[in-house]
Amino acid sequence: MRSRKKKGLILVLVLALVLSIWTLYPSRDRNPGTLHALEDFEAVSGTEDSFSYEHYLTAHDNTAKPDEIVRIEGESYVQAEDGEFEVVQGYAGLDGNAVITPETGTIRWDVPVQVSGLYNIRIHYYPVEGKSSGIERRLELNGKVPFRGADILLFDRVWGNREDNVRQDDRGNELRPRQVEQPEWQLTSFKDSAGYFEEPFQFYFEKGSQKLSLTSLRESMAIDYIELYQESEVPSYAELEQTYASLGLKQSAPVMLKVQGRKLLANHLLHWHQSRTDQVLHSSLIMYRKFG
Repeated sequence: MRSRKKKGLILVLVLALVLSIWTLYPSRDRNPGTLHALEDFEAVSGTEDSFSYEHYLTAHDNTAKPDEIVRIEGESYVQAEDGEFEVVQGYAGLDGNAVITPETGTIRWDVPVQVSGLYNIRIHYYPVEGKSSGIERRLELNGKVPFRGADILLFDRVWGNREDNVRQDDRGNELRPRQVEQPEWQLTSFKDSAGYFEEPFQFYFEKGSQKLSLTSLRESMAIDYIELYQESEVPSYAELEQTYASLGLKQSAPVMLKVQGRKLLANHLLHWHQSRTDQVLHSSLIMYRKFG
């Protein structure tokens, strides 16, 4: 009796093993699965996705890029709802007025566009004290989010060391400095917060009065102004080399420059790390010379 039960249990385990293998590897031909995966990827990231940024650029492929700057003062908004918005003067050392936008609500401006075309957008803002999180906003043009990515725009805070000098322990090892927020006015472009596109976003504006709205998703910020502008194109290395040659510049002799310093960070989760590869420093001591 026990032998039958044991054989039955073994049979069940074998069938379960075979079934699991068949489920994980249904076929030796993996091409169909690969093709489906590629099709799904192209459907999400390619121009066939009507809400993608690639599709948006393709739809405006032959559109002009006017060399103009259109400034909208923050305090000149025409509508604000679902939040306590406030216009203040001289905020955080600013020479002029700004509007404080809370962590909830929507604010809208009218944008006077003289020439139709593609524009970059930048904002002069100040990170208001809050929960130490990144500032997030959703952009709408004439009541609609133009493409995926404009629905979540990220604006950084500024962080630095709490102490001016790095403290050391009794053995001379440096102690990692604590990060504290050091807010300041910043000028930054509207860009992809996920990092898929390195260049700032381009937005199409028709000639006339257009509506631009920002909806608060997280944290507060003060807005001095918003500008439509054209981002300068970065020349290729070949173009830059040709320019240098036309100016009569010659290649210099190899020079090694070593700089040890610290600067402000965009995220308090970035920390200074010790460097064990610096030959100038004593190898037995912990010295913070890099961050990440």
